[in-house]
Amino acid sequence: MPGILPFAAMLALSAAAPAEEDLDIRIERAIDKGVAYLRGQMEQDPWDKRQLDRYVMGRPAIEVYALVKSDVSVYDPVVQAALQHLAGLKPSLTYCVAIYLMALDAGLGQIEFDLALARGDPDRQIRATGPLAEAFLRRMNELNAWLLSARRKDGAVWDYRFSTTRFDNSNTQFAILALGVAAKRGLKVPAAVWEAIAAHFVSTQQPDGPAVEPGVSFVRPKDERRGRTAVAGKNFREERPPAVKARGWGYQDSKNPTLTMTAAGLSSLIIAREHLFKSDRFPVASRQRINQSIWDATAWLAASGLKYGGWLYYALYSIEKVGDLGMMEKIGGIDWYRQGVDAILKNQQPDGSWAQTDSHDHNRRYQTAFALLFLNRATDLMAHSRPMILSGRGSGAGRDREGYVYVERLKGEIALNRLFRKLKYSPQPGAVRLCEDVVRDATNVGRPHELIPYLIDLVSSPYKPIGDLARRSLQEITGEQHENPDGYRAWSETWSFVAKAGREKNRAALPKLLDLFRTTASRALKMQIIWTFERLQAREAFGDILDAMGSDDAALRARAYGAIKFLTGGRLVFDPEGPAARRADQIAAWRQLVAGQGT
Repeated sequence: MPGILPFAAMLALSAAAPAEEDLDIRIERAIDKGVAYLRGQMEQDPWDKRQLDRYVMGRPAIEVYALVKSDVSVYDPVVQAALQHLAGLKPSLTYCVAIYLMALDAGLGQIEFDLALARGDPDRQIRATGPLAEAFLRRMNELNAWLLSARRKDGAVWDYRFSTTRFDNSNTQFAILALGVAAKRGLKVPAAVWEAIAAHFVSTQQPDGPAVEPGVSFVRPKDERRGRTAVAGKNFREERPPAVKARGWGYQDSKNPTLTMTAAGLSSLIIAREHLFKSDRFPVASRQRINQSIWDATAWLAASGLKYGGWLYYALYSIEKVGDLGMMEKIGGIDWYRQGVDAILKNQQPDGSWAQTDSHDHNRRYQTAFALLFLNRATDLMAHSRPMILSGRGSGAGRDREGYVYVERLKGEIALNRLFRKLKYSPQPGAVRLCEDVVRDATNVGRPHELIPYLIDLVSSPYKPIGDLARRSLQEITGEQHENPDGYRAWSETWSFVAKAGREKNRAALPKLLDLFRTTASRALKMQIIWTFERLQAREAFGDILDAMGSDDAALRARAYGAIKFLTGGRLVFDPEGPAARRADQIAAWRQLVAGQGT
């Protein structure tokens, strides 16, 4: 199967990242290294050969979850081995069952997207079919039933195992995350459970706290991501109460609130609200109490300054859940994702793993899984910050959302990192065709340089169609052919220099720009230099632009004509598609006009 690639070969795809590399690319490099480490460990030390602690189900489950969320194929031999091992285990421990259920859901999501991609329409909502999908759904139903039966009967709270007296908010939040996933798949979760969840967290929150501003900013509506379930009435973001107090949760009660447990309570209430508020019959007073708790908890997190302390990667994952479920861009003025990325990139070990930073659990596989879940923004119960496909066009003027490229055939935008990771880890013909569209459309809106690092990573792919695609695309984008990828990196650096000179209107760069324009054979680069000439009002470039109007390339001729009209204000005619003799006469007339204006 094409999705099964040798991971030793994949390591070779990840070149060392230069300091100036784009953040998205640095994140991809970190994910590549983390995936290679985690998968290598699973291959060398499989679960059925190890002496495990009590988390016999949870540890392989979280590793599978992290790999699948990183777009490693569910058919990959190591993933399959772990899934087969898990299939033979009896459900035990809330953490373990919850994470296993979420891992299966992630696998179903991948199968569904691959089916849609194979059918040529990645934006379609397709339910997974086939023996593997059916096995996943059966197992999810078993796990969902176990979680419902394991809750304490006097309310929707969970312990490690069933208990009539004990609970903790950490086990409880994972159970709720899994129930949210199960409900999304159509598995039965009674309304009474959601009511009990909401009642628990509303009643156990700190009874009082300082009056504060919420200190949170949300993702702009135009950037809201696909996959969010509609709710009756307004989103909680639009139902801010008149006064907000910073109130959090502790591990088992309202005493000594912590960042992780306040995040646990907040994410649980957001999920419960989603299900309860589907009905307009839900009592208004209950609705108001839930919204008050959500806003107060958000204010507590904002006031905390997001100090993670111990259990760093668990804490980061806790904030990721809140940030993506609540569609929060900043908490307490902090870009929570960027802050977390900076910490994760800084702490990645040379072997690709992440190690705990304090005296707690030092299991590198476990910590690496949490780090990968954060980097991939794994929580997609109601919102996902970087799905592969977004419907419609982003921010205007032919420029798409950062990290996305608009594809005309899809009538939507596609995330570059997700597409190229799909090509890397589980390639298929549909993804190849989509990549061809992306290369064309990115070039059309003047953003081909963004593709270079991704394509370079694919050149050495062990799957021949992918390697061929990468080489062909690099040549198409740059207009150059290089045996060594460094040649394409140099092209990309040159492009960035040209674009930066234009953005900053840096006239000191003009001599180098003129030299580049005269020497490069790359049409794309010439087009970008012309744009920079326009930004600089570069009368010094008149002659070179007129020379470009005589090019054999019709697109370049047309672009040069537009530039000379803009820069001179001239109204002479030029037909880029006309006969050569006529074009020569028209260019001569333009030269006379330009000569009259001087340089």
